[in-house]
Amino acid sequence: MRNIGISFFPSGFLFLFTAVSSTTGATVSREVPALVELNSQQELDLPEVIHRASWNKILLREIRATADGVWALIDSKQQPNQSALVKVGFDGRLQRFIDLPGTPPNGAFVLSSRGPVVVVGIQRRGFLRQYDESGRSDVAADIAVPCFSQLIAIAGQPATICQDGTVTVYGSGASPMRYSSWARPGTLVEAVAGKNLAIVDQVSGQRLLYDLETGRTTATGGTAPEIEEALRKTSEHDRRAMQQAASERGPAAGRSLVAMDSAVDESGWYLLIWPIPPNLGPGEVKFDSSGQLLARYRCRTPSGTAAWHRIDAANGYLIVASSAGKILRYRP
Repeated sequence: MRNIGISFFPSGFLFLFTAVSSTTGATVSREVPALVELNSQQELDLPEVIHRASWNKILLREIRATADGVWALIDSKQQPNQSALVKVGFDGRLQRFIDLPGTPPNGAFVLSSRGPVVVVGIQRRGFLRQYDESGRSDVAADIAVPCFSQLIAIAGQPATICQDGTVTVYGSGASPMRYSSWARPGTLVEAVAGKNLAIVDQVSGQRLLYDLETGRTTATGGTAPEIEEALRKTSEHDRRAMQQAASERGPAAGRSLVAMDSAVDESGWYLLIWPIPPNLGPGEVKFDSSGQLLARYRCRTPSGTAAWHRIDAANGYLIVASSAGKILRYRP
């Protein structure tokens, strides 16, 4: 997943999506699939599983699911500048706890074919740090990265994405490969079907497919009812916010998001739609590698819980997580 830096979308970026749609054409839309409601099959509470004094209250920044559990990048709310990588098994046990040096900038965290990878900040520089599945890391093997960036996995290898869209893939024992892309601040990015990127504007929900090797850009066709409904809600919210800011002569209001997070597995890629309707639970939409809508889900959640802001998918399950460390597992 994932989000590139700040979460507003730059002037002219919507024009890019419109221009691509008119020049490359969009894929043919199919019949909209029916909404499927999902009930949680398992609930995990990270603070309870970790069970350590300085980790009773956490901020969950990112998750990555595996066949037997979930890796999470978390910050302690009780100890400043204290972060950790943890792995919790679906058996409810804490499998790994890795203290991190300071707070990883931008929550940059991904799973490579070898294990978890983070971008750590050392003396105002960013370094790629690889851990194996047991939690061991060779600090001497840290790789300097060109920016405090986000991470995705491309063919099992970690890749950084800078704010100018430069994608750098770090292969095992090979020189990094650099590519240009249309990824920009305010977009979600996932690698689908090899070296193709799915790029999603978080404000409009519009989507592009970009081939890193050929540079071909394709706009995906159609939309999803969840995105359309979210746009109606956020448009009204933004209109009122702009009116209030104008009447108070305050700074211009930012624009609301409709795509909060993304995920990918071997069967397709997913978007977590925002805002989440009260008493209904988070909605997710799933697309295939060509950008066609495959499925629509509504994940039922326990009452009284909120701030569901991260998703992932692995081994046929969909994972939803809250900022406080609640993790729910669903079987679509």
